[in-house]
Amino acid sequence: MFKKIIYLLPMLSPLIYLNIFGFKNIGVVFELVAIMLLLLFTKQIKINKNLIYPITFTVIYILYVVNNNVHHELSFYNGVFWWVILVGLLLLYTNFKLNNINTLRVVHIFFITAILVLSLDAYYRFFINFLTLENIGRYAFKYGLIDIDSNFSGLYGMLCFFSVYIVEKLYHKSFTIYKIIFLFLIILSLSVAAIATTVSYFIWISFRNNIARIFLIYLLFIGLFFIIDFIKLDGSGDSKIQLILYGIDYLSSLSLSSLLFGVGLDQGLLNGTAPHLLILKLIVELGLFGFILYFTMIISFFKILNYNYVHLIIPYFILGFSVVSISSPILTITIILLFIVIQSKESEYA
Repeated sequence: MFKKIIYLLPMLSPLIYLNIFGFKNIGVVFELVAIMLLLLFTKQIKINKNLIYPITFTVIYILYVVNNNVHHELSFYNGVFWWVILVGLLLLYTNFKLNNINTLRVVHIFFITAILVLSLDAYYRFFINFLTLENIGRYAFKYGLIDIDSNFSGLYGMLCFFSVYIVEKLYHKSFTIYKIIFLFLIILSLSVAAIATTVSYFIWISFRNNIARIFLIYLLFIGLFFIIDFIKLDGSGDSKIQLILYGIDYLSSLSLSSLLFGVGLDQGLLNGTAPHLLILKLIVELGLFGFILYFTMIISFFKILNYNYVHLIIPYFILGFSVVSISSPILTITIILLFIVIQSKESEYA
């Protein structure tokens, strides 16, 4: 029983993505303790041949960013912490015996924990930490317990939503209740980008008929005019467009060295504003080399997660046109969840 709990802890700790007790993310503390405990039950580490490519490219990316951080006199772990955790968990879970561990039960515990954390954040935003300023609309309920604002709650919920979709396909079971709850929590995040990405991409992958997909594109095109009016009224859309324009001007003014290797994480201010857009942030702060290494690392996980992995990554990068983290605890742990499920399914047929 104790061994099963030790197995679960590194899976659940990153989900406790909460800014409480003076910690920006208390899940970091829990995760470090959980990994140390799991190490005690790992007698030796052998690298699965299927992990060679993703681990190699992830380590190369980590070393590049660490070197970049040192060069710019930044914290060496900035932007790489959760990628280091990902490599560690891939190695540990590959060597951890799955005997007597019900992986489907792990899946349920994973999603229930995520629901509880997102519900706590939503309750805090709507009933405890709401702002009473006039004429700020949804922004009165945007500041909760997860990262900077509820855009990250939306990202959290979206990654869990599509993880449910992928797990359904792997187990050939329906987990509709989880999808409904996560969609509801995404809506409660009040993140327009997360809501739009989740709904539009889910509708897209649910249609198997190309004619239906063309009709969907037509509806989205028509709806685009209403969306443009909304984001102009809301202000968030205009700010992203301005960031892209500032980014183009900023990149054109950089030296060749800065364009190739970046100006350092969190150092590239565009007209005084951080480049929230993922692709823009990668190019500005890590350079073209960092941008290429990041995407190579992401793509390398297709080998161990198969085609279904695309349904986690595409929404992540679509939402990246609004705001996502370069190093995300939820992306890390959803990748680990899918890895464990796939490893378990493969062992059933071995």
